[in-house]
Amino acid sequence: GINLDSSGNTVTDNLIEDNDWGILLTESENSITQNTIRRNTIGVVGINGSHNTATFNRIYDNDVKGVSTGREDGSSLTVTHNWWGTSAVFGVLDQLSGRIEFIPWYVDEGMETLCSNEDMALAAVNVACIIGDEERLEEVLREYQEVLDLDFTDYDEKLTDDARRRVLQALLCEEGEGYKYPDIAAVRAAFNAAVEEGFKEEPVDEFGEENAGEEKIEEEPFDEPDVEYVGDDLVKDDFGSEEPVDEPLAGKPSGGEAGEEQGNENVNENPAEEGDAEDSSEAELAVEPGA
Repeated sequence: GINLDSSGNTVTDNLIEDNDWGILLTESENSITQNTIRRNTIGVVGINGSHNTATFNRIYDNDVKGVSTGREDGSSLTVTHNWWGTSAVFGVLDQLSGRIEFIPWYVDEGMETLCSNEDMALAAVNVACIIGDEERLEEVLREYQEVLDLDFTDYDEKLTDDARRRVLQALLCEEGEGYKYPDIAAVRAAFNAAVEEGFKEEPVDEFGEENAGEEKIEEEPFDEPDVEYVGDDLVKDDFGSEEPVDEPLAGKPSGGEAGEEQGNENVNENPAEEGDAEDSSEAELAVEPGA
């Protein structure tokens, strides 16, 4: 194969076949274009934190992967606009490993027709789910929202941050599960079900407050009924019930509004002489001598 250990190279118009790796990239800013890369163990490999581009190639029939990058060293490959020997979404995905940007791709060997928007959406969602990146998954869902026919209204307006996180977690693949969604209808159904479940668990009311699924009940203020007493005996309440009382007890109001006003005044144990009242609007409660 070809080993590129320097930067700024262009590899073009080659037939690269029957090697352990077709092209090994250890430095960045190299361009691989218009080649046929086939029947290698791996077609194109990027390592050592390198960032390179391989576009407009025919990459197919390689034993392990068409392209691969080091997972832990930060290497990446941009491999858009290639033909992978198949038009099927999962046939393309099976040839990729690592940090790979691959959308769109050609669906014919003549490299005249690009994949559909539906195929791009399905591939992007499945890759984000396999990687397990919640942030990337949400970006993909919003990017292809129209194609997937997703409605984000409830997700955005009626779920808390924790509930939205649970929605995304529900959409991710389990470890070792493989590609989770066979078509875009499955993506849409899973998203709607996860949003509905999140809304049940932790909805937000119209004011943006969490109410944990319980209807908020606003309590009405309770006004205690006015009750008149003579001594310790109930005379009359606001509901019209009456209890007969033999005789009132001195020192306690014996009825009506005047009684309430008098009950709020200090008792004058030495009755004032007639005409000494300072304010006729406030009633004085007199206690008879000897009482």
